[in-house]
Amino acid sequence: MVQRATSVVVAEEWMRADFPVDRVKTMRELGGETGDVDDPYGSDYPAYVDCACLIARLLEAGMHKLGVR
Repeated sequence: MVQRATSVVVAEEWMRADFPVDRVKTMRELGGETGDVDDPYGSDYPAYVDCACLIARLLEAGMHKLGVR
């Protein structure tokens, strides 16, 4: 599936290594920011909600970079 993908979006910088360098961006890069989107695993419910809101905001901000309207 990744071989056919034109873009791959990852949450954390270390995840880049698993994908073709010319097609991978972090979620924060996509949204015009730097850093990782930290995994809320083991956190409380509000941390999961905050993470989901962050991901939604970053993806919405960067959709035009993926050719999605």
